[in-house]
Amino acid sequence: RVNYDYANYTDAAHDLDAWRAGLTWNYAPQSKLFLSFDRSYRTQKLEELGGDYLDTPVAPQVSRQYQAGVRHHFADWLTAAVTAFQIDSRDEILADYFYGPTWWGGMGWSVKNVNYEETRRRGIELELESRPCEKLLLFANYTWLDHEMTAGQHDGHPIPGVAEHSGNFGFMLSPTAQLAWDVRARWHAGKRMTSDWEDADEGWSGRSCIVVDTKLTWTPCRWLELYAGVNN
Repeated sequence: RVNYDYANYTDAAHDLDAWRAGLTWNYAPQSKLFLSFDRSYRTQKLEELGGDYLDTPVAPQVSRQYQAGVRHHFADWLTAAVTAFQIDSRDEILADYFYGPTWWGGMGWSVKNVNYEETRRRGIELELESRPCEKLLLFANYTWLDHEMTAGQHDGHPIPGVAEHSGNFGFMLSPTAQLAWDVRARWHAGKRMTSDWEDADEGWSGRSCIVVDTKLTWTPCRWLELYAGVNN
């Protein structure tokens, strides 16, 4: 049960549940076939109020996810996985830019949050993990995503702000038992601009971006771990 109590705003309360069921067949050591179904929800963040005056709570987003895949251990140095999935969401929380009254007075551009009736995501995720030596782990994954709004006036159009292609790749290096260095990059492409409900800005949809994060960890003893990192 989630309760919202806003000063000078409309209060709201929701009863929600989430669960998951699945089946896994371990057909070989460290290898498996799997399928699963889960129901999940996402409630609004404190700043995700809707309405033209940003004073209206939005409904919780409820999703159903179906997935099936295989993870195969080829050798001690190589593991790969393929997963197919579909996610159907109701009342998805999306941001929408608009020109109108602002909470500080006057007119201007603001962003409000809205619930979109129904959305669907279908995709395939590929994963590779390699350990060429004991001290080095390499990893990479790629996701192709077909996404669309499946109800309302924008039925059949892509979901704004969602990338069609995305991936992660990097490495974890442990030159000693006490020292570990983690570097990972996140990439996406084919993302439509926020509020591009009609998929009109074709110039933006082809752009891509990549960011790199890194973290260095030192564990001098069992009861102490020191780390420093940069997240972009």
